[in-house]
Amino acid sequence: DPGVEVDRAREAQFPLSNSSWLRAVPWGFRKVLNWVHARYDPPAIYVTENGWSVGASSPARGVCDASRTRFFADYISEMGRAIREDGVRVKGYVAWSLLDNFEWRQGYAERFGLTYVDFDSPERSRYLKTSMCWFAATAAANAVVETVPYDALCDADAPREPLSFRDAALAAGSGCLLYTSPSPRDGLLS
Repeated sequence: DPGVEVDRAREAQFPLSNSSWLRAVPWGFRKVLNWVHARYDPPAIYVTENGWSVGASSPARGVCDASRTRFFADYISEMGRAIREDGVRVKGYVAWSLLDNFEWRQGYAERFGLTYVDFDSPERSRYLKTSMCWFAATAAANAVVETVPYDALCDADAPREPLSFRDAALAAGSGCLLYTSPSPRDGLLS
């Protein structure tokens, strides 16, 4: 929009995703929800396609997405504040996306999914990411849960070894089935 000014110096303070155009500004999300509520007074607001891209070149690295978990925790927390403190009528929230997919401008380089898809595998093998485990726990609790147990599952920059199901379940208490080795079928969503 040509009428909107962007303070580029201030923009640098917000975390950048794997997409050059996408930065995290959770308080801004709350402000937008309030603006829509005040401007249009809709009976309900449904948030769709809210997500965070992370780059990954292998399943072992792909399941480790602490920045996505933090993004969802921060955004859902701010949405909760808009509902509870500001009276905004949000009735639904959809994370973008369930699976890594083809993004029109960047192909398979930007991964928005809660599930890692191995596009190099003939079977397009799929593995739950730590963000999916966190998201499932948050949905089950009907409240934003701590991200620390999920962040601790792996190091996104240099995972020492692929996660095992037992390690993930013990570390996070999630029961989520993450990438395992050596069997290529372990960790798959069927």
